Parts: sequence; structure tokens; C-alpha cells
Amino acid sequence: MTERAASLSDEELERLLEPRALPWERAVLRGQLLVSLIVEAGLRIDEAARLRAVDFPDDSGPLSAAEVPARTRSLIELAISGADRRHLLASRADRPPSPRALRELALRFGAGRGVEGVSPERLVRTYARRAWTAGVPERVIARRLGIREVPSLRRKLRKDPLWVAAAQVGVVAGAGGGAEGRAAVPTGPAGPDSSRESSVS
Repeated sequence: MTERAASLSDEELERLLEPRALPWERAVLRGQLLVSLIVEAGLRIDEAARLRAVDFPDDSGPLSAAEVPARTRSLIELAISGADRRHLLASRADRPPSPRALRELALRFGAGRGVEGVSPERLVRTYARRAWTAGVPERVIARRLGIREVPSLRRKLRKDPLWVAAAQVGVVAGAGGGAEGRAAVPTGPAGPDSSRESSVS
């Protein structure tokens, strides 16, 4: 298991999301927004790429105002007011960023904050671990990540050494509805993988 297979630690995440003095550089704002949209708001990578100014607030879209943490909301509002761009994470206004562009953005932004190996997939893995330890039911996490079966989610979570460490000591925060539909420390065969690939790898 390599270090980059792990989700981001809480310390690394705070380093990435630490506010800096204004005015914002556009690339820095895009980097922080990408991290926050995936890790804190729970968007999938493709949803984050397609997010537009008109999607916020929008109860029918991928991101409703009620689901957006305050820090993410502030970054979205900065992105909307800072430039008239159709897609909030795009470096160009005419189309959403490609997966390659988002990967490069995440890696550059992470390196600039002293956190190496920040990929979109690692951000998704961080969301999954944080949601699990916060007590979110596994079926909810799986649905959010586009994974059809809970056993498949558990198999993917086991690839994250930080999740394994939390599961072994039973670190689950609060009630949070977490007991329903979850196994505290999954053991034995994880079951068949979902036929639908998700962004957690």
C-alpha cells in the first residue's frame, strides 16, 4: 500500500483549505473549490467539472444550497463574483474542464500548499473516509459515489490505510444515522464489485 493510496489526513486537508490573503489568484481559488466540492460537499468528479454559476443555488441540480457547507458556499460565491465563467472550475469559459485538466489542477494546487499527490481520486477517497467516520450510512455514501453495492464500497475503502486505522479502533463520530446499513469493521470477502466503475479507486 503506497502513501498516495491513502486519503488526505485532516491536517493535509486543512492545509489545502486554509484561507489566504485576498485578492485570490484564480488558479488558487479553482484549486480550493475543487477540493471543497469533492471532500466537503460530496460531489463526484464529473459533477464538479460541470458545475456552473447557474447551478447555485438550485435545489434540482447536483448541488442544493441546503447541502453546501459554509466554507464551500463562500468559495462558490467568490468564484461566481470573481469572473464571469460558465463553468466554475474551467480555465476557459467555453467548456467544462477535462479529467486531465482537473488532475493537473489538483496536483499543482496541492504541491503549492505542500501536499504532494493530491489527485481527484484521492479527494473522493477522502470524502468517503470522512463520511464513514462521521456516521453516514454506507448505502448513502455508495449512492453518492455512484457505487451500486455496499460490499463494493467496503472493498474500495479497505484500500485506504487511514480508513483501516479508523475502523480498527472504531472511530465513528456521533449518532449521525451511521449504524443503519453499515458494518463497523468489515471482515471476510467484500462481495462482488459493482459493474459500474466509480471514481474511488
